[in-house]
Amino acid sequence: HSISIELQESPSSNYKSNKAKDQHFQILAKQNNVLILGTQSFGKGRIFTEQGIINSYLSQIENEGYKLVYIRDEAHIGGEASGKYKSSYVDLDEDIDFKVQLANTKKDEQRFELLMQNAAHFIIKMTATPKGKNDLIQ
Repeated sequence: HSISIELQESPSSNYKSNKAKDQHFQILAKQNNVLILGTQSFGKGRIFTEQGIINSYLSQIENEGYKLVYIRDEAHIGGEASGKYKSSYVDLDEDIDFKVQLANTKKDEQRFELLMQNAAHFIIKMTATPKGKNDLIQ
């Protein structure tokens, strides 16, 4: 089986010509596909957020039985439980119901993190400068 690697970046919805708003964007799950998404692709003023692209992608993964492996680089930034809200990079708190966490999370970037972590079959957090309470694998 071959592996494909794909980079997806969301255009800004504030783009001067507004051409991006008139386009239809989607991210499709594919077998053996590595999809690279920057967190800057999600948030206020981003097409992927405004058009619900990540929600559609995660629904497809669930409905078609794909397994999501979520790899987050720069994992030394943030990593607080979602209730602390210090960073865009929050961690899903398994002691609190997911729907409650999502409802209490207002920032789109934090919602992206929670959605991805909740949907993931496996999560890898990479960093060159580790900190925090999580076990390390070197």
